Amino acid sequence: MKSLYKISVLLLALGLLSCEENDGIPEAVPSTSLPTNTANFLMINAVPGGPSLDFYVNGVKTGASLTSAQGQQGYSAVTITTPGAIANTSIRAKATTGSIGGVLGSRDAIYRAGNTNVNNLVASPNARYTFIVLDSITRPAPVRTFSLNALNVLAADQTYLVRATGQQITRDQWLALASDADRNKAASLGTVPAGSTDLGGVRFLLLTDTYPTFAGGNTTQSAIRFVNAVPNAYSLPTNTRISVRLKPTSTGSNITLATNAEYIMSTAGGHNPTVGSRATTVAFPLRTTATGVLESEQIEYVIEVSTDAFTTIAYTSSPVKFAVGKIYTIVATGLAGGTGANALSAAVVQHN
Repeated sequence: MKSLYKISVLLLALGLLSCEENDGIPEAVPSTSLPTNTANFLMINAVPGGPSLDFYVNGVKTGASLTSAQGQQGYSAVTITTPGAIANTSIRAKATTGSIGGVLGSRDAIYRAGNTNVNNLVASPNARYTFIVLDSITRPAPVRTFSLNALNVLAADQTYLVRATGQQITRDQWLALASDADRNKAASLGTVPAGSTDLGGVRFLLLTDTYPTFAGGNTTQSAIRFVNAVPNAYSLPTNTRISVRLKPTSTGSNITLATNAEYIMSTAGGHNPTVGSRATTVAFPLRTTATGVLESEQIEYVIEVSTDAFTTIAYTSSPVKFAVGKIYTIVATGLAGGTGANALSAAVVQHN
């Protein structure tokens, strides 16, 4: 009798379990995999005299270690954890050995999407991003300066950075400079917010890469984009800054990429970094203008950099060729008048 009772209880329990498993509501199964969206990243080291850098995306090293005036050849595809809805991608540059130095010391250079924080990049699936690490490792942290306002009360006002000396001055001091030429040599850092976490040091320039369309198809052309990353170009005389051209090693015409170009982070160029930020985001379509398209990949060129519109040449690269249908960025690096590790130079990268 007891055995029959036990069997009845067991059958009832099994029946209840069977009803529970088939009540029409599917079981919630935890996901064990992350989204598989990817984006494409490329780094160029344009820090004059700076250390060799390793580039990290979401904590993973991408590409080779890069010395100053070197760039990664081609993108690294990296998994991003969301389809671009939130800031999902961490970008850092670390010294390959030792520390970055300057005001950063042993800290990493971090892409900062905000003024007073270290927000990540909002990356979009399949997008192409070029990060240029630039400026000086000794760039000081932004200083909050004050000037008398209309009510004759001291209030926070714009801070200006004198690029030739690294000095930061108030708006009143900037207005008191002797000439427009002197004022043009100082870049506005805006009004530095209270509690800014900016440590100074190198910046990231973020370029979102959009490939050009070659008119009528393409059987002979390559496209080139030029970036002036020479931070002391402001110390040069007005209208005599950085000029870059491609000069054939044998026959053919020179291709001028820039004459008296503004530093990419300059106020006049529209790319001055946001106060406290180590990055500027700007859409930068690759050039297909008459001065930015090569008509034959068979021509061998040298890259020439000048500080006086090609009267004298400060830097000449080794010979390079540009392949049909390929996309390139040439970056002028170093310091005008610099020597040794700080001398003018140029980095060239191929994107595709």
